[in-house]
Amino acid sequence: NIAIVKSVSEHQPSSWTTFFFDMQCLVALVPVGLYFCFMHLTDANIFIILYTITAMYFSSIMVRLVLVLAPVVCVMAGIGASETMKNYSNIKWGGGTKKKSSIDAQEEEDEEEEEEGEGEKEHPKKAKEGKKKKKKSNAPKSAKGKEILEKLKKKQRNGNKVVRSEKKPVTFVTGVMVTMALLILFYFYTIHCTWVTSIAYSSPSIVLAAVNGDGSKTVFDDFREAYQWLKFNTDPDCRVMSWWDYGYQITAMGNRTVIVDNNTRNNTHIARVGYAMASPEERSIKVIRELDVDYVLVVFGGKIGYSSDDINKFLWMVRISGGIFPEVVEAEYYNAQGMYTVDRSATSTMTSSLMYSMCYYRFGEMMTQYGRPSGFDRTRNTEIGKKDISFRYLEEAFTSEHWMVRIYRVKKEPEMDEYIPSI
Repeated sequence: NIAIVKSVSEHQPSSWTTFFFDMQCLVALVPVGLYFCFMHLTDANIFIILYTITAMYFSSIMVRLVLVLAPVVCVMAGIGASETMKNYSNIKWGGGTKKKSSIDAQEEEDEEEEEEGEGEKEHPKKAKEGKKKKKKSNAPKSAKGKEILEKLKKKQRNGNKVVRSEKKPVTFVTGVMVTMALLILFYFYTIHCTWVTSIAYSSPSIVLAAVNGDGSKTVFDDFREAYQWLKFNTDPDCRVMSWWDYGYQITAMGNRTVIVDNNTRNNTHIARVGYAMASPEERSIKVIRELDVDYVLVVFGGKIGYSSDDINKFLWMVRISGGIFPEVVEAEYYNAQGMYTVDRSATSTMTSSLMYSMCYYRFGEMMTQYGRPSGFDRTRNTEIGKKDISFRYLEEAFTSEHWMVRIYRVKKEPEMDEYIPSI
């Protein structure tokens, strides 16, 4: 129930789409593998069953733990596919009875030899006598008697072991159909894996790309553009305030000091940044001055439809800061209908917050989509409610090509300090 932990996207519960996207047909083959493991319980099968159930539980409560589930899903699906193929490759030819395979015959001979060897070790004299009697007695036994003797021998030999029943033969058509279905399934699974790897898991999170209607690609290199601007256009000792998600990137690529980053374990320190973002400029500037901040960076996706921007993360900033600062109340950021929105129905607390102001500054003048009014947010699919935004203590320093990264400079004029209100 800690807001800072819950705010991490990798800590969210896994949806069914995640499992199907990552594992495709293996999701259906896992129950088949479990069935065969339960049918033939051994130490190895019990281990893999427990591993599967445990991994399934933990991966369902946290999306990042799907990585733990992946290996056992491959093993269990392999067992399911292998056993299914074995069962349906046992084809009945011409309606006749199936003859014993050479392997089965060899196994039976080996078992008989082992029994004779054990008998000789235990009672060597009796074994010799038995062999002599065997040679002498050539009297044929009845078929029923032989069957009873074989059953008794098998029972004695196996003891408490579960005897695997003989597989029933299937018709040629059924066997071919099931085999072909599995091969086609694995063919499409291979294509799916290649596509997922190349599209979803091989693209860097810094450089984004989108496919246009004509099949061409548009590359959004705004993050690198912004970090390069920070590196070459700001003082090497300056301090940048942003949400913690971008801390490592700014440090590594922009070579600038950040207030919070991915390794900040002080919840109160992160809450202070959230408090500054959630408050009006008049209150935020006090925190900004205390933290000795030179630049404030926000990520905004309203122009191009980038959904992982700071407006969509803003409620987590409110919740985290609200846990430390009681003056930040989450309910005040919802409209009268109890919805989180940026349109005209948004509350004054929402529209006056520093985050809203920095993201939508000058955005009300922009036409983002044909047939839509100016200031239309393509991510939230709505026209923003407040367009006349101005700053007193901040000034726009840099906005990337697609408006994804916006950087504001904190004014350092000495005469501005006297106007900073006390909290």
